[in-house]
Amino acid sequence: MMDHIAQQLQYQPGFRFLELERSVEDDEEGFISMVSALVGSKSVRHMYLCGEFFDSLDDEQRQIFLEATGTIESLQCLYMANAKLSMDSVEDLAVAFAADMMTSSTIQEVSLQHLNIPDTVVLDDLVRAIAKFPVVERVEIGVLFIHHDQAAFSPDALADLCQSKSLKALTLIDLRFDQDHFKAMEQALSNNHALAELSLWGEILDFASCTAMAKMLRRNRSLESLCIYFGNMNDDGIQAICQSIGQSNNLKSFSIENEDDSITQTGVSAMAEMLEDNKQLETLSLATKALDSEGFIRLGRVLKTHPTLRELSLDNSTSSSEHPASVQKPAIASLSNMLEVNTSIRRLDLSGISMDDTTVALLASSLKTNSKLQELSLGSIKLQSDEEDEETTTESKLGRVFGVLEDLVEHNTVLEKISTEQDTLTLNFGGKINFLLSLNQRGLRTAMVDVNTHRKWFANKLAESVYCVSTLFYLLSMNPSLMVVPEASA
Repeated sequence: MMDHIAQQLQYQPGFRFLELERSVEDDEEGFISMVSALVGSKSVRHMYLCGEFFDSLDDEQRQIFLEATGTIESLQCLYMANAKLSMDSVEDLAVAFAADMMTSSTIQEVSLQHLNIPDTVVLDDLVRAIAKFPVVERVEIGVLFIHHDQAAFSPDALADLCQSKSLKALTLIDLRFDQDHFKAMEQALSNNHALAELSLWGEILDFASCTAMAKMLRRNRSLESLCIYFGNMNDDGIQAICQSIGQSNNLKSFSIENEDDSITQTGVSAMAEMLEDNKQLETLSLATKALDSEGFIRLGRVLKTHPTLRELSLDNSTSSSEHPASVQKPAIASLSNMLEVNTSIRRLDLSGISMDDTTVALLASSLKTNSKLQELSLGSIKLQSDEEDEETTTESKLGRVFGVLEDLVEHNTVLEKISTEQDTLTLNFGGKINFLLSLNQRGLRTAMVDVNTHRKWFANKLAESVYCVSTLFYLLSMNPSLMVVPEASA
């Protein structure tokens, strides 16, 4: 395996992506050949180090490999995933990253994902070395939180990283930060003129941490996107952040995903007020169980006249038992009323909202006259099972849902894509998919139903239907990359 990689490095001048996955324990000679071929490479741009490979290196092999990596003149992106790092291996990485060859390198992206580190290991030197890369633009650092319960690196190291003059996107995952880290981040980013994207995953933000974030958002003039995923924060904290976003002149995208009960309707109201104040936001993604009908109504009222929002994603599926499809009607009604008036939203993602055939029909009715929405994403659509529908077959109910979508496509001349997770809906109505795809082929519009499944599987399923000949013809016409022609059933 290593010999093969060595030959590629030596004899393929266009060899740009180097992926090292397997252990070197049984191929030490091949490892030496690969390292020798790697030295001074002018073609490798992307390097991916899997934990199985990196963890199998002994101290000497690790140092040899990292020294060779430092000589790659063309390296732009360095990825490492699932590595189990000891203090020695972290120190070796830090020394290699801090070497003259690396600090004058062309590395633009560093991604350290799912690192397995014990509490005794800290990443300060490694983080500081990354911060000194002269043209690094994107950094991602993520730790497997189940293996540690303390911060992976210090507030000072975080500040150094945030002060990088070239860094444009920073993603931090499960690093166990406390309020001191967020205060350090606030001080470092308040006068930062480069960072445009900040993503935080799995951090606990108490009120002091949220206050520091809010202060940073008021002072920073470069940040355009803020994402807080699986973060634990209360209403007071989200209110402070939303007030600052409301006053921001540069933030264009805000995403927040919260799975516990720490955010309530008060927090959702704060987000609605944020939209009233911020007329520059282009993307909003909100996922929380607190998003009930009342929250939809508040958001819908504000979004009717919001001038700039292009993408909207709403999700309350973390509490589907509390928000069944049957009680979502007031929420969808409010959303539908908004869509009849709104002229800015281009993409709407409701895949995390429980809907049934009646709420789909309600939504589709409002979209018939909407002249701006281009993409609509729906989740798995529930079918009504009330008493009057007991004798209606599942296929008839599915046909009713698809009829609604088909009618929408016929009336809306702008909508380009409808996606749904309802596989059964798609497979039972291949002929109607054929109709949508034929519209697409004739260039009238690019509307199609995307079932979010593998093309080969999708094609094989369609081959079993009575529509196989015509449907597969259009499927192949619109998807020339589908190289495997399915076998039709007998």
